[in-house]
Amino acid sequence: MFTKYCFIVFFFFLSSICFGQNAIHGYIKDETGAYLTDVNVYLEGTINGVSSNEKGYFEITKILPGNYNLIISSLGYKKQTVTILLKKNKEISLIITLYKENLEEVIIKAKSFLQQKKEKPIKVEIIDVNKISERATPLTTIINQTSGVKVRQNSGVGSPVLVNINGLQGDAIRFFKNGIPSDYLGRAFQIGIIPSDLISDIEIFKGVLPIELGADALGGAINIVTKKPDHNFLTTSYEVGSFNTHLFNVNANYIIPKTKFHIGLKSYVIISDNNYKFTAPVLNSETQNFTNQSVKRFHDGISTSFIQSNFGVHNTKFADFLNVEIAYFNFNKEIQTGNSINVSIGEATFKESNTIASLTYEKNITENLELNFFTAFSKKNNQRKDVSNNKYNWLGEVITSDNFSGGETDDRKTDSDVNQDNFVSRLYGLYKINNKLNIKFSSTFNSKNQVGTDPYQETNISSGIQPITMPSYYKKLASGIGISSKFLNNKITNEFTFKHFYLDTESANLFGDIVTVQKINNSFGWGNSVKYKFNNDAFVRVSFENTVRIPEAEEYFGDNLFNLSNPDLIPEKSKNLNIGFYTNLNSAKNIFIDVNTFYRDTENFIRKLPIGFVFTQNENTDTQITKGIEMSLKSQFKNNFNTSLSITYQDMRRVDTNGSALEDSRTPNTPYLFTNLNVLKSYKTIFKSPLSLDIYANYNFTEQYLLTATSKELEPVLFERDIRFTDLIIPEQHQVDVGFTIKHQKLPISINTEITNSINSKLYDEFRVQKPLRSFRLKITYKL
Repeated sequence: MFTKYCFIVFFFFLSSICFGQNAIHGYIKDETGAYLTDVNVYLEGTINGVSSNEKGYFEITKILPGNYNLIISSLGYKKQTVTILLKKNKEISLIITLYKENLEEVIIKAKSFLQQKKEKPIKVEIIDVNKISERATPLTTIINQTSGVKVRQNSGVGSPVLVNINGLQGDAIRFFKNGIPSDYLGRAFQIGIIPSDLISDIEIFKGVLPIELGADALGGAINIVTKKPDHNFLTTSYEVGSFNTHLFNVNANYIIPKTKFHIGLKSYVIISDNNYKFTAPVLNSETQNFTNQSVKRFHDGISTSFIQSNFGVHNTKFADFLNVEIAYFNFNKEIQTGNSINVSIGEATFKESNTIASLTYEKNITENLELNFFTAFSKKNNQRKDVSNNKYNWLGEVITSDNFSGGETDDRKTDSDVNQDNFVSRLYGLYKINNKLNIKFSSTFNSKNQVGTDPYQETNISSGIQPITMPSYYKKLASGIGISSKFLNNKITNEFTFKHFYLDTESANLFGDIVTVQKINNSFGWGNSVKYKFNNDAFVRVSFENTVRIPEAEEYFGDNLFNLSNPDLIPEKSKNLNIGFYTNLNSAKNIFIDVNTFYRDTENFIRKLPIGFVFTQNENTDTQITKGIEMSLKSQFKNNFNTSLSITYQDMRRVDTNGSALEDSRTPNTPYLFTNLNVLKSYKTIFKSPLSLDIYANYNFTEQYLLTATSKELEPVLFERDIRFTDLIIPEQHQVDVGFTIKHQKLPISINTEITNSINSKLYDEFRVQKPLRSFRLKITYKL
């Protein structure tokens, strides 16, 4: 019924509404006539603003009629103010020339549109990927440099990624693409795969989730924002790196001349052998003993491709924005190991394919009401094949024993083929009562239907039916309403949210007498965020949320790879509190500090626990209490030298453990202290040539942390280094990445070289699986 309702509502608006579009657009040039990039353009007294693109073009839409001051500013240029009168159903086109100003006299007052979003009551970090997309830096590394965020990836390109935000991780952190839960995309938009060239910016929410995202999460969310196809652009790059890694991608959009029609293409191809060297326990087939040796991963290759075409219209009477996307994704991965390096796999493989279609429609229905509708359908198939009669050690030698019947991962053969149909639909609206009060509402529906085959799977004890052949379904509806208000001459901004979550799922039971298990749940959550602004450069904010997280379909169904199904999971509940402040530290206003403290009380905490040496399973465990603080310090100096420092400490403790020795012990296998130091030096010209140069470096430190559950009395204290704890911990880690980018000022070409882990230190991630040592990347980008 909900699906039919969304379609009826959408097509009603599509066929019956024809209102106009208010917009301001134009080009920004310098005195020589050259187009200027990243110029801040915004309407004074509002949060409506953008930055000019590579062609100097800007466009601000969804503006109420009236008188405005349009502010145009950029570092090194004199700020301009243009007074405009915007009438109903009219557009204003401008060509603006900025004039250079002595940098010694420049005082930056205008804030970019992204900076204004960062200063909302709900805590959010925003990474402007556009500015660093020429780098060969993986997206996981870019996100990992954010305060309060720790990204772990078990091995090389295409391996699973685990994100920790303020002490919560795994599926407690939700992922979105342009505000829509990205589950329907499968692995196509996982941050461990997607190239940065396809992304505009990344929003990292901590604590309360805004109504716009329309989903449940405990500790935060990551929203990947792509470029909107309402202007011309072309970016293509080729990247080559260590371990026979190659990455090619294209991101293009074209506006048909004299029309509002756009067509676009996004595509990437990635291959890698991931055959890096590391230290692993090698089993001697004669002595049956393990010895640590330097070996090379020999069965960890990846080959993946993605292609998406889109078409639609924008800024018309029919629609502010209408876009249709059709995509296909293919993923092929050799399986080298599971959750532990004690087992090496030499022949098993995993494949995923996904066909995706989606539609987005946006419209200002009236001057005060805007609606956004999105729907998508995808057909996903994944296959795990493990039919070998051999077992391997880390030297690539066959070590099969006489009583081995086949199957490297589970001591039985597997040839599973699982099909999943995914549907998602979201309706979002914003009603502006006045300049100080608005109401937001959203409703997001997700459904998944899954069934599979595996000729080798054992049958259910009571029914004699293979569990994988039993149809499973998952339906979730997340709805919410939010009220945003301003008081005391806009010094206080408050956002209140109320949410409802409904779940109906049934999945196969691997063990016991019951063939399938059904779960139905109704849950509610609420939150409030308030910000008090002292001045333009200092504010304090407080947010609290009492919320619920519904387990994801993959947690119930399993992923047909290493994560087993668990149909008995129940929702997590959490009380989250964030208190923080932001201010400048000097009179020049180029050094800023952002401090955030957080508290999380999470019941029925879901942990991913190891099952043997290969598999994991999500299980409800005890309560986790997390207390922490994060701090970031950023500076921007006049000689184009920028630095940023982030430090995060999160104390995660297990409570309500029924009197066990683990009461009040630290949560295992999770980092609790980590820092990032990033420096950038830019040269506008080098050797009086038409070339510019960016040199950058990033240092990451992670304090040692517990590998397995350990009583509080046996925990090593902070910075304690004692050989007695060697088997209990993942060692401290130091990682230094360095790189440089050369751009041609008259040609749209850049070349980047980056060295990851330049000091060649041993790095580890989840369950002490070692990451690559020093590696190199070279990237060539062509951008119009």
